[in-house]
Amino acid sequence: MASRGAAAPGVREVPIYGSIGSDGFPFVSFFAGTPPQRIVAALDLNASGIAFPCKPSSDVSQDWSFKFEESTSGKKLGCEDASCPSCLDHECKYGSEHFPIGSGLTGGFFFEDAFSFERSIPKSDPVMTRMSCDEHRFDPSFVGPANGVVGLGPNPATLDNVLQEMYGGHERKEDGTVFFAVCLAARGGLLTIDGWNERLHQKSMDWVPLQTTAAGYQIQLSSLRVGSVRLQDAVRPAYLSTSDASSYFPTALYTSLRHGIEQYCDSLQGKCGGALRRGRCWHIPAGPRSLGLFPPLHMSFKDSNMSVEWESSTYLSRQGSTNTWCYAFDDSGDHGLMIFGTSWMLYKDLVFDAWQGRLWIAPAQCPEEPWPAWAAAGIWDTQPGLAPPREASTPAPGPSGLIEPLPQDGESDEDGASPAPAEEERRKGIGSGGLAWMSILCVAVMVVAFCCSSSGRAFLDGHRRVNLRENLMDDLSGRFRGAAGSSAETEGVTNTVAAELASGQVEDQVADEQE
Repeated sequence: MASRGAAAPGVREVPIYGSIGSDGFPFVSFFAGTPPQRIVAALDLNASGIAFPCKPSSDVSQDWSFKFEESTSGKKLGCEDASCPSCLDHECKYGSEHFPIGSGLTGGFFFEDAFSFERSIPKSDPVMTRMSCDEHRFDPSFVGPANGVVGLGPNPATLDNVLQEMYGGHERKEDGTVFFAVCLAARGGLLTIDGWNERLHQKSMDWVPLQTTAAGYQIQLSSLRVGSVRLQDAVRPAYLSTSDASSYFPTALYTSLRHGIEQYCDSLQGKCGGALRRGRCWHIPAGPRSLGLFPPLHMSFKDSNMSVEWESSTYLSRQGSTNTWCYAFDDSGDHGLMIFGTSWMLYKDLVFDAWQGRLWIAPAQCPEEPWPAWAAAGIWDTQPGLAPPREASTPAPGPSGLIEPLPQDGESDEDGASPAPAEEERRKGIGSGGLAWMSILCVAVMVVAFCCSSSGRAFLDGHRRVNLRENLMDDLSGRFRGAAGSSAETEGVTNTVAAELASGQVEDQVADEQE
């Protein structure tokens, strides 16, 4: 394991895109077929395999589906092929149950074609690999331009991952399967194939036992401390999931965890910088500089001497530009499972070495990776070369650890979006007369309604994609949380948080005016 680092032959660095808070999911981009066609897909630790839609969108101006018939190197697999994983009606096909519920993948056929990661370092040469051509129609309103999945989870039959199939081969079995490292920042990150990047590490790596199952990757928690206080009922397995922006704990442990944090702040003379709690959220008058006054969470794992620290800057997520932070973990129900989502993964280099059964962990300055210009502008092209070549990854200036939230009312428009229609009319001096004012009022109401919708928030974030957390991940992670995913509970939590945020914004505005 330690013999292969970032500079070793065969190591590839691939940029990860997406804001954890607004996009809800990490993404990678790659090329498939000959000539190459660009695909953007969610990076999923639970799903296994590569899949994307091949049925054109009803809106031809926003159709980024894969055109299988245009690829000269593509070949459909037959049931007689050794690499065919399943057959339906005597064809090498799959049904909706092959990929996680909520992924939008409904079934299709398996094929082999050229695959290469975009903007990888060193440049990724195409390799022939098995992929899935899904027969659902490309829908840009579903998850924006990214309708595919790159599943790095274990294959249910072999427990190998898709990278082993692409870059491994039988000769690699002597020194272990191809492993990979995921280093997530608040915006983007880095996927390292068959290596890791020590330049990003703030401490030496250590490992905890990693169990590979058909349901995904699992580690065994043995203790959880809030500051120096050890919590009860913390001995249980935890799944690692990029499908969830939040992390999840069974009710008893979730309640103890919240109580420990809140009791810690109540016992301090400064009460964690004068923070005021509102349900699941905290109003912190002094802003981010007071986050360090909240207690760190210390986690120990079975058969390991390593202690992993979960800092307050990542277990609390800021709500827009307000001085309100909410817990980035939630309740999975009385009998729910424990899931470490991306809020737990932030600013850690996680090296998945399934062959040795080890998850190597190091606190890291994971690099920020903004969406390329062609994605941010919503301009897609099937040919490579639009994005400039990347340089080797460098650490971010400092791990703020804050999950970027959905844009809130009153935030500055950093992307240079044009002003609201009512404001534009006012600048032009138009709107005199009752009818004009009524028209402006109607437009303003429509703008506010749009901004409050998931599509509007994604648009304001500059990426023209809807919130994956709302449209995709609730269903996908529901297979873990079980009873916790009931609609009644979800509606109650949503209403509570909405009320807390509305109250927080009003108080923040009053405080700013007083200052």
